[in-house]
Amino acid sequence: SDAKIHSMHAILSDCCHIMADLFDQHEITILKSFEASQDRVNVDRDEVIQAVTNLMRNSLHAITEVTRASQGSIKGRLLMRTYQTGDQIAVEIEDNGVGIEQEHQIKLF
Repeated sequence: SDAKIHSMHAILSDCCHIMADLFDQHEITILKSFEASQDRVNVDRDEVIQAVTNLMRNSLHAITEVTRASQGSIKGRLLMRTYQTGDQIAVEIEDNGVGIEQEHQIKLF
């Protein structure tokens, strides 16, 4: 593994940059709320980017289902948030797309 010390906020900003065009095409707003006071993490940057952009892609599909069903009256948005939990950083990705069925939620972890 290529784990090194990185800024998690910088990595997350890179993810938003990577996905920006795709989200723009679907008129989905990306909101960032970086609340964590300490964002140094020892990670493989490429792995984190892959994981986060996959989650963002899932959000995009969930959101486009809702915006299509609402014929554009619902505007898509994705919120990327970080916060401190003890000495760890938590990353949340929240969207206003269709939810995940209960039986699939368990497979996420």
